[in-house]
Amino acid sequence: MWRAGYWWHPGSTVDSADEVLEHILERLDLPVASVDEFTGDEVASWPEGLLELLCSSGLLRQIAPSSTVECDGCEQGCFVPVETLREPAGRVVRYVLCEQREDIAMVPVDEARLRRWRADPGGWARLLATALGARGAARELRASRLWYLGKAEVGGGQRDVFLARGLSWRDAEEQVWRVPQLGNARSPLVLVPRQVPPLGQLPPGGTVVPLVGLVHAGDAGIYVDAEAMACACAREAGGSIFRKEGAFWTIRYRGRTIHLRDQVGLRYIAYLLQHPGREIPVLELVPEWGVAAAGSDGMPVVDRETVAQLKEERERLKEEAEEAEAMGDIEAAARAKEEQQQIEDFLRSALGFGGRIRAAGGKLERARKKVYSAIKRALNAIAAEHPELHMHLKNSIKTGLTVSYWPDSETQWVV
Repeated sequence: MWRAGYWWHPGSTVDSADEVLEHILERLDLPVASVDEFTGDEVASWPEGLLELLCSSGLLRQIAPSSTVECDGCEQGCFVPVETLREPAGRVVRYVLCEQREDIAMVPVDEARLRRWRADPGGWARLLATALGARGAARELRASRLWYLGKAEVGGGQRDVFLARGLSWRDAEEQVWRVPQLGNARSPLVLVPRQVPPLGQLPPGGTVVPLVGLVHAGDAGIYVDAEAMACACAREAGGSIFRKEGAFWTIRYRGRTIHLRDQVGLRYIAYLLQHPGREIPVLELVPEWGVAAAGSDGMPVVDRETVAQLKEERERLKEEAEEAEAMGDIEAAARAKEEQQQIEDFLRSALGFGGRIRAAGGKLERARKKVYSAIKRALNAIAAEHPELHMHLKNSIKTGLTVSYWPDSETQWVV
């Protein structure tokens, strides 16, 4: 039996539920009739409970039983028609006749082997729309080939999201790309089971992302790895990535990707990229040290001028939050309150009784040196592999008692 690029035989084992999902996605992209069908023989090798989960999630649906089966009477593995015998007592017996050996007569066939299921691309469309939080219900634009999932926040912005099959098939231009809803969409995100078409076939500003490796089966059901999806979107669109994956960092900038072994300086840089334009106290990057108790011999945690500026910023944020709430902008109000709380937390730790500035007992200076040295080592590692990114980060990262990332050009990072 053909199975996504190789021959599958009864008794083959599948390593995991995720591997089964990959097989289903692979078959959805093959232009072969009935290749997206799964027989009782095949699902018998799947992890326990997975078939029921796939059916309840709408990714598979049961279809009419098969009329042929692979004969297991001998080692030839022939596919032969199934015969039916109704005994006088009313019991139905199904069997096949071995065509290769005369010494083998009727070979009984368990009825469970005849059951079949087919991958339901419409079910995949509905699952993806829900998983991505797309607005509106998924709808089919071209029968069994193209679905519009709605608008969703993916890869750092609102995108029109589509699911398409067969972008490498001969009729892809007519059946998919010329559909008006896709052709007229701005920067569409097109999800495909597996096969990505040549770059010349992509819509202007569009991104095509394969689902293989992004959809998983867990205790709570079938789910989409949102972080991996955002990373894949950035990678396929040529975006910027600074993401830890196991013991290494995957870093992409202006079309070039590098991989660096984990080190603390890369973690500091990633934190800065997540908070562009924000002055971050070094002790926030070294939380295990904390802010030292008051003392007479350490450096001050902060100077008077900075305290005054922070208090002014705190009042401004308070007014901004109140105005946003009055206008019904809940998200803007929440952001302002969060920044206000961060300032209050810092001032509470930096100021002692009567508003006196605490001394850090030398810890603040040691934290500054630790962060500076770690970032410098990380930048040196980046310089050896990606000089252009090194120059961007060197010009954009400021270090001192506070550290910050002020990009010299507009850059969206997936971290």
